Amino acid sequence: MKERHILLFAILLILLAMAGCSKTDQSGNQAQEAETTVEEISTEAIDVTETTENDTQADQVTVDTAEADGIEMAYCTFGQGEKILVILPGLSIKPVTASAEAVAAAYADFTQDYTIYLFDRRSNNPADYSIEDMAEDTVTVMKSLGLDKIDIFGASQGGMIAEVIALNHPDMVDKMILGSTCSRISDKGNRVITQWLEYAKEKKAYELNEAMIDAIYSETTLSAYRDSLLEAGNDISDEELERFIIYDSAILEFDVYDRLGELKSDTFVIGCEGDKVLGVEASQEIADQTGCELYIYGEEYGHGVYDEAPDYRSHMMDFLKK
Repeated sequence: MKERHILLFAILLILLAMAGCSKTDQSGNQAQEAETTVEEISTEAIDVTETTENDTQADQVTVDTAEADGIEMAYCTFGQGEKILVILPGLSIKPVTASAEAVAAAYADFTQDYTIYLFDRRSNNPADYSIEDMAEDTVTVMKSLGLDKIDIFGASQGGMIAEVIALNHPDMVDKMILGSTCSRISDKGNRVITQWLEYAKEKKAYELNEAMIDAIYSETTLSAYRDSLLEAGNDISDEELERFIIYDSAILEFDVYDRLGELKSDTFVIGCEGDKVLGVEASQEIADQTGCELYIYGEEYGHGVYDEAPDYRSHMMDFLKK
């Protein structure tokens, strides 16, 4: 089952690099759309996975569980650089560390400069668990692993956690990248997150997975991958739904808008006009309040632009190298 989730994630990553997506250049001209079938992409994804395993012997992906002060948190690490990059993923039903190899393949260009750590949420979390709690637990685990000075990338809910870490532990965070996230939940975001919560509480796993996929990804991605992504949700357990309810509920209470002026880390916000979950306004709001660097993608991508846009990690790297 783990291999299937890795492959599905790898298939989606292939969409970043291939001409299957219709893109718009800076002059506003529509790029020609390539005709690539899902089967062709799937074959290429398998080849890329095999190449990654063969070509990155020095950068083997390690998946482990950290235990610190009663906290149990899965993480993966890869790369051999002197600097540390921490990746905090968004809200998900399945552990993101199950896709560790695909993530490592996506961030291969970072591995010479960085040792990368990807952290899942705490696995033994309490029933009442806020974004602030998630941030503090992540800091506790990072310190137990000897990480005391980091660059950090947080996507969606991961960005919310990153904001709290940067606010409460300013000496720990040097540079921060916030992707498709917010400092407080809007009415639009509240409606989407609440719908997901209701599906989870009613144990409607298929409907939850479907609603998340349709909200997170663009029409281009959905036209190629929707059926495969839906299939990946066929084995969602009741335990995973219960954990999702806790994580999802925390978003509805999240609000650090009034503290944004306290941020001391060098920050880069990446948003998307096609974001159907939190809206592009959420990204713009953070940039407006902090005066930080901002990059906005157009409507051709969705909330999951961090998976979809082929140049997303290039923008990240350019910022980190400044």
